[in-house]
Formats: sequence, structure tokens, C-alpha cells
Amino acid sequence: MGFFPDIGRHEQRVIKLRTVGDFSGPASQDRASRSPHERNCKDPSPRNSVTIDTQRKPSSTPLISRRGSVDSIDLRDSAFILALESAKAHFEPHTMKIEDSTSMSLSDLRQASMPNLNSLPKIRGNVESSRGFLSPVDSSTAPITLGKASSRTSISATYNSSDRALKPSTSTPYAEDNVLRVAASLGVVTKEGLSSPFKMSGDLKTALGSNRGGINSKASTASQQYLSTQGVQLSALIRFADTVSHTYTVSDVINKLIKPQTASSKSRYIDMIQGKKDSPGYYVVYSRSMNFHALVETLRLYLDMNKHLHEEQYVWIDVFCVNQHVAELVPQEIDSVADVIHSTSKVLFVLDEAGEALKRTWVLFELWQAHLSSRKQDKLVVLPAAWSWEGSVHAFVSMDVSSSRAVKALERTVLMDRLQKQVDLPQATEIIKNALVTGAKLEMFRTERLSNLSVHRYIDAATTYAMMLYHQQDYAEAEEVLGAIKTAMEKTRNRELIDQVEPYNLLHLSQIFHEKGQILEEQRVLTQLSAFLFESEKRVFLEGTSKLVTVLLKLKLYTKAELLCRKLQARRIDIYGGKQNVGIVTNMLQLSQISMAQGLYDEAEDCASDALTLSVNIEGVSSLNVASCHHALASCFYARRQPEQAVVHLNKALNIRRLILGDDHPLTLELLAMEATALINEQQLNEAAQKLANIRDLRLATYGREHHETLKTVGALVDLYCQLQRNEEAEEGEALLLETGKLLLRRNRIDKFLSLQFVAMYLAGREDLIEKAAPYLAKAYVTFKEKLGLEADMTVSTKKKLENIVDRERVMAFDLLEEGQLYQRQEALEMAEMMFKQCWSFAKLVHPEADHKDLAQGLSDALFSQGKSQEAMTVLRSAGLAKKGMSENMPASYLRWLNKRVEKYMDKGSAGNKQGA
Repeated sequence: MGFFPDIGRHEQRVIKLRTVGDFSGPASQDRASRSPHERNCKDPSPRNSVTIDTQRKPSSTPLISRRGSVDSIDLRDSAFILALESAKAHFEPHTMKIEDSTSMSLSDLRQASMPNLNSLPKIRGNVESSRGFLSPVDSSTAPITLGKASSRTSISATYNSSDRALKPSTSTPYAEDNVLRVAASLGVVTKEGLSSPFKMSGDLKTALGSNRGGINSKASTASQQYLSTQGVQLSALIRFADTVSHTYTVSDVINKLIKPQTASSKSRYIDMIQGKKDSPGYYVVYSRSMNFHALVETLRLYLDMNKHLHEEQYVWIDVFCVNQHVAELVPQEIDSVADVIHSTSKVLFVLDEAGEALKRTWVLFELWQAHLSSRKQDKLVVLPAAWSWEGSVHAFVSMDVSSSRAVKALERTVLMDRLQKQVDLPQATEIIKNALVTGAKLEMFRTERLSNLSVHRYIDAATTYAMMLYHQQDYAEAEEVLGAIKTAMEKTRNRELIDQVEPYNLLHLSQIFHEKGQILEEQRVLTQLSAFLFESEKRVFLEGTSKLVTVLLKLKLYTKAELLCRKLQARRIDIYGGKQNVGIVTNMLQLSQISMAQGLYDEAEDCASDALTLSVNIEGVSSLNVASCHHALASCFYARRQPEQAVVHLNKALNIRRLILGDDHPLTLELLAMEATALINEQQLNEAAQKLANIRDLRLATYGREHHETLKTVGALVDLYCQLQRNEEAEEGEALLLETGKLLLRRNRIDKFLSLQFVAMYLAGREDLIEKAAPYLAKAYVTFKEKLGLEADMTVSTKKKLENIVDRERVMAFDLLEEGQLYQRQEALEMAEMMFKQCWSFAKLVHPEADHKDLAQGLSDALFSQGKSQEAMTVLRSAGLAKKGMSENMPASYLRWLNKRVEKYMDKGSAGNKQGA
């Protein structure tokens, strides 16, 4: 198994080796050339030896003598290496013994057999080594088993010389690191491979990779293993991106470019790149489903804003640094990935527009490692690849490590096992979410301190932090951050910067107002944005105008909405030169919705059908826009009472959204809710109840009970249970609504006002819950008035509902009063008293300027009928319906000052009236 040259003399030789600490030079050094420390070291005992049989003809038998068909080597202590052309063998220096051998020193052997080391050829794949070994002569097909025994570690590997493959069974980082160091001392590998302190099995395989088919001019044999610990220059990554189609995803790049170009060498692409490689400063985390150019451009913008030269920055990106030809990943390589993450200064998480990265097991594992590797939590940097926030919200909210996906099942199993050993999976999910938000926050603080050098960098980081707050449903704080961005822009007085940043700031504000339910504020912001529709071709103005059309539709301003939508459609055609564009599909669907809202079902169906045809021509039959077209058509057919055709389109839309978005996505649940409504209309109440219960469970699990869509589903289910007379389940739902409403009132968070409003409106619409609804609605009205103002939409709508409740309670109270007085029913009188008090209180809250004398008179009548004359007179006097006595008109401080004898004579008439009453 020789790495020694063919030797002409026939004799037995035993090579004695030194420990790692004593071994500082090549094996050919004699004792005189060693350092004083090495010269004082004792040679190992004669029993610790390797027997090499050289009594053979050249190219006939391997150098290691054989016992049967298997040669064995006992290995202990620090790891050393024997190298063949295509095999790696781990062993330890103190014991390597093969029977029937004689001994001679290593230096004598090297001097006798290889007097001129520099003239020897280098080992394949190690062209930079100054001390190489001759290629072996392989005449054996017998397997060689290499075993290692140690008190700390256990390593074994099997090398079969027939197929030139070495298969290690287990490994440890400590032993392999020693192997690398010894291999460098022997000249088998270069010392550059020891630059990083984190050397695991991936490094060993990289340094000692097998060579099949000779030397590749661009890639060494070492690169055939899985992982490289070196990074690629950003400039090289950008140059590569220039050769890639703009429609390619990262997966397309791997399958269509990387794999074909590395097919012959089975290597990593980084080894094919000409130029310098170095330890990476940045580790890139992303989803392979995202656009490759978007990924590279996001990285470039971030590093440019941080004033970094492309040639000086090295990034670790798995497209280049991972061998794409490796079928299965061994567990040790996962440790190597973690070590690379820990060794970098920053982890750049590129978040794609749809948030697909947050569903991948590999991505979540990398984010978890980034969280572990930084005590200050400032290592993780979030880089959004798109300016729109809405697409990735659901992915963030529904993030769950336990349900994440991976391409290779074995890798997912190993990754999940590693995570479970460190933390509970539900806890890991929350930690990763908090790490993303915290990382964005700390990056904003860092750039804020340097904002005098680069305001644009601060604005970008602050926008990212606002986005993460938006994902976390902290809308009020996100609004504050966007306000700070606006202030920073105005301070610069840079018109170019303001024109560049302000449109996106307005769009993000509109998204926040939408989630908070502040529709008038949303309209105001979007109106400012749409004013520039015909002055710029930027997509942000088109999207903002499209959102304004939706807002006008909600406000039932149908004419304005239709006119604006048609202008937007014409503008898109002008910009894209008549080319087919998915934005036109959106506008056609909006026209269909406007017609539907006005009862023009035929016109709505025509618009939706045209949109469907255009969308299929552009994107095919299975896109989300196609699903939206089927959704619109289903709504039209349901409205026209054609359920058979509606069900066909509904099922098509449902299948597409389930396939692309999943079962728990809001758009998918919207279709399921439509299906349940159709079943209710067809009086299939039990089936509808089951579907609504499923929707409720999905929304509770994903968004929680405080989300307004969850509460809407609960309310619809309660109404259905009442129809089915399933009273216990209906009461459970009502209790959930009431408890959630009280919780929302106590917290008084503006982020949850939309949920608070729904609970108030729902209770106000239930006759059997009117007693509970009135106090709740009054508190909600006070909250909205204080936080949002009197002109806010929520305040106005809640005020109207409260006025309606006051009118209903007034009628009920007078009916009860009449019943009690006619039939002498005490219970009716007590109920009338309670309702008059509540009604009078709420009426004064809604209209404090009015006198409400009818309510005061009714309350006093109810009190007189029960014999409560004193309370009745108090009510009448407070309403101005009874004349007050002199003492009652005097200030209390003056009455206390008066002499007691004088005071008691001042209102004799009034006192006499009281006694008579």
C-alpha cells in the first residue's frame, strides 16, 4: 500500500514515528537537524512500529505485509496519516504494528531510499506541496481495514483498492484536526488548510479527497467532498451572476449551470473559480426557490451601503461552497456547517418576497446556529429581497420548526435531531422569530449611530426593522419607526433621496393602517402615493394605486373606484407597451369586484372571464392569479344562484391555493369560508358547521384568538350553532368572544382595535346579547375616541352602533315600565329601571349636549312605582325636571360654613315636601 518509492535493496525496515508535539518537520529530517526539544525526546519503544515488507519485485505487491486478505493497523493517541494516491488512512503514532519485521530509523530509511526529495513527483491533488510522495503502484484488489482505538475517540475506515474508495465510519473533530496538522508536516497537504480553527470531517475530506481520473486543471481532488470552509469573493459572485438568465431561480442555477460545469470533476464550484479564496466574513442564508439575481443584488446593495469593496469581501454561499454532487449528507458535515456559521462575523438572511425561506428546515437550522453564535444577538442581519411586506407575513406568523420541509428526508431527520437535543422545537420557533426581530433592531441601532456617514444605510435598516415589527403584528411601533424614517429624510433636505424613499414609506404606512383597520388613514396615504402615477413608471406607484382602488371599493365609492381602475389599466398598457402584464389581470379582477358590489353580475362575469384568459396565457393554468380569477367567477355564479358552475370554479381555485400556499394560508381559508357559506345557503348546516370548525381551528393555531379573522370565524360558527340548536357549543363560542373582548379592552392596544371593533359589532347585532353588548360597546367607543379621535372610522361606526342600542333599549324599557305598572309586576319594573339607567348613561356618553328628559322621566316613573321616591326626585332634579331648594343650590363649602341653627330653617318647605312624599 506504498507511498514509498520502489526500493532496489531487499530488506526489512520499520519506521518509527513521533508524537504530534514532537513532530515539527518532514519525516526525512535526521536527528541533527531537529530542534533541541526534538533531540531530547525519546524515541518510541520498538514495539510501536510499522512493518513494511520491501522484499518484492517492483509493482508486484503492496508495501504493507498482509495477514490473509486484510491488513490491520492499531492506532492510539494523536492521529497521523498514511496517504495513498486515492486513499486516506487515520492512525496514531505510538502503535502501528505488523508482525515479523525488523527495524530501522525513519531518517535512515528516507536517506537511503529517497536521497533527493525535491526531485520526487508530487502527490496528485497537492501541486503546491514541496514535499510530496510518489504515486503508488496498485496491484491489489483486497480490502484494507484501518482501525483506531483510543480512550477518547474511535475512528475507523475501510479502503478498497479495487474501486479506490475510502469510507470512514465515525470521526471526531479533535482527531481529524490532528490528522490535518500531521499531514501538513508530512507535506501531504498544504498548511493553508489549517488556517481555520474549526476543522471537522469536511476539512479532512477536503484536504485528502480522493482523485478519480487524474488532476483537474481547475479543481483539485480534495474538492470532491461536500463542504468548503473558504468563501468566494463578492466580485466573483457578481461576475457569475452576469452570465445567468434573469428568470433563473437558485435551484435553476444549480441544476442548469453548477452541476453540468462540475460534472467531470464532481467538485464544488468554488474550486473551479480562478482567483483568491479566503475565510468568509459573511454567511448567506436564503431559499433556493428565490430568484438568483435578486439574491446577488440584495447582497451587493448591503455590502455597498457598508462601503465594502467587492474584491475584499468573501461570502459563504452554498451554491459555490457545497458539492452539489453529494447525494447524502453525513451528520459530521452538519457540524461543519455550524462551525462555518460560528466563524463568520455576520449571517445575512435574505428573505424572499413569499417567505419560502422560513419554511425550510435548513434555513431554520442556520438561523438557530446564528442565534447561538452571538451573545449580543447582533450577528444576524435580515435583508428583504422585496419592498412589499405582505407576501411573507403568513410565512413568518406560521413559522414552525417541527413542520418545516427539506428536499432530502435524511438531512431533515439529522437536523431535527440536532435541534431537539438543544431545545424544544416550539421554543426554538419563538426564539428564531425573536432573533430575527432583535437582529433587525440592533442593525438599525448600529446604522443610526453612523447615520451622519450614510443616511441611506440607516433608512434601509430601519425599514427592515419596521417590516419585522409588522410581521410580529406590532403595528403601532412599526408606524413609529416609519415616522422616524420620514424625519431622517427631511433632515437631509436631499430631494433625490426623499423622492427615492418616500413612495415606499407611504406604501408601508398604508399596509400598517390596513391591518389596524384605519381605512380613512389608508385612503389618505394611498391618495398621496397615487398622485405620482403618471409621473413615474416605478412599480410602487402602480401597486399603491391598485390598493387605493380596493379601499374606494370598501368605502362604497364605486364610481371613483372604477374610474381610477381604468386609468391604472391604461397606464400599465402605456408602460409595458401593450405587452401582457399580470398587473392588468389584477385591474380586470377589481373591475369585476366593483360590478359585483353594484349587482351587475353579467358584467362582473365578463371581466373575470377575460382576466382568466389573459392570466392563463401569461402564467399557465396553475398560478395564484388564475386562482383569483376562478374565485371571482365562483362569486359571480353564487350570486346568480348557479351553484353547480360556482363549485367547479371554487374547487379549481382551492386546489391551486392549497398546492402553492398551503391549507392554513388566509387566501385558502377564504375559499373554504365561501364554501361553508354556500352550504349554509343550501341548508346543509351540519356540513357547513364542520367546515367552519376546521377553519376556526386552523386560524386559532396560526394567528391566535385575538386576530380579527379568527373572531369572525368564531362568530359565524356561533350563529350556525344557534340555528342547529347546539346550545352548549354556541355558549362556548360566545364565552370565547366575550373573554377575548374583555382582554382586548384591558390591554387597550391599538394594534388589536380591528378585533375589538368586530367583537363590539357582533355583540351589538345579537338581540339576546344586548345587555352584555351595551357596556362593552360603550367602553370600546371611549377607547376609540381617546386613541383615534372622533373622526376616525372605528369611532364613528361604534358610535352609530351605540346609538342604535340606546334606541332599542329605550323602546324595551318603556314596554317593561308599562307592563309593570299595568299588571303590578315587580320584576318588570326592576328590569325597566335597570334598562333606563343604562340607556340614559350611554345616551349622555354619545350625545353629552342633549338633555335626554324622556329617559330621565321614564327612570323616575320606574322608581316611583317601586316606592323609591327619594331616588326619583334626585333623578328629576338632575335632569332639570324638578325645582331645587335653596340649600341644594348653595355650594357645599358655604353650607358647611353656615351655623347649624340657621341651616335647618332655610328649606322648610322643601323638607315638608319631602316628608309628605
